[in-house]
Amino acid sequence: MSVITKVLATGGILGAVGSGGYVATYLLSNNFTDKSIKNKEDDNSLGKSLRDKGHTLLDFDTSKTESDKATWNPILVAYSKSNKKLNGKTINVAGDAPTPENINDLKKECAKATASSDYNNDTLLITEQFCMRPISIKELAENNRATPLDADVTNENDSDKWDIKVDKYLETTEEKRITNVTLETKSETNQKANRDKLRAECKKFEIIKTHETDFHTKYEKYLAWCVV
Repeated sequence: MSVITKVLATGGILGAVGSGGYVATYLLSNNFTDKSIKNKEDDNSLGKSLRDKGHTLLDFDTSKTESDKATWNPILVAYSKSNKKLNGKTINVAGDAPTPENINDLKKECAKATASSDYNNDTLLITEQFCMRPISIKELAENNRATPLDADVTNENDSDKWDIKVDKYLETTEEKRITNVTLETKSETNQKANRDKLRAECKKFEIIKTHETDFHTKYEKYLAWCVV
């Protein structure tokens, strides 16, 4: 694992061009079969790094697929619609209704990926998105000791902190801003409007789950503009 990956594993902004590493691991037995996944940890594994980041691994036991399909189904649908392939694996889901075989295919790839200590950032990002217990952007930020600002536009909580965010937002470059969120030049008359516009977008971000589209990009923006 590269030095930069180890550094990022301690917690940081995840994005389309960079990421942190994280969580627990499942090692496969020497003769891997559907039921041979064992819960063991390798200190250098991708799974261990993801656990350290605040994630929880899903259950990769293929004998439990019927009982945990409610958890895996939305993840499989998201995976099949994305252009991402864990270990090169393509999974086609018909009619947004994953089969047990679909689920087991992803479970096996997740088990392999989380057990490995030889991984790149692409594998890390895909594994985080589709092999972890789904949690919201807000929850992941809190797991990493960030404090979300109150994003409720119906009150004025954290207004002073939001004003600081607005000032920084106006000063930053376009690529670092939230897509389609443009604030007005600072003045006394539009201060609250700018604050509420940023709050509203952060409110949308905080409920996005890890397996949803553009999770990493949105998590990066959330850390930049919605927390202290």
